[in-house]
Amino acid sequence: MSGDAVNLLAAIVWLLIYCLIIGLVFALVVWVLRDILGIAIPMHILKIVGAIIFLLVLLWFVAALLGGGALPVPFR
Repeated sequence: MSGDAVNLLAAIVWLLIYCLIIGLVFALVVWVLRDILGIAIPMHILKIVGAIIFLLVLLWFVAALLGGGALPVPFR
């Protein structure tokens, strides 16, 4: 594999790891607000915030594939 392909593959793997972390943080915040603090969050609001997060991650992924996004890849 060439150096560009390895860098792209590393960027995509780290992007997927970042997406997982973002999803876990979102779920943790919702869990803390709902179950621990007892704040009622409407499902409609959660769907809107989830859709915004999804669109931002999709934009980040497309930028990584097109080479325009500078993803922070540790240990490069």
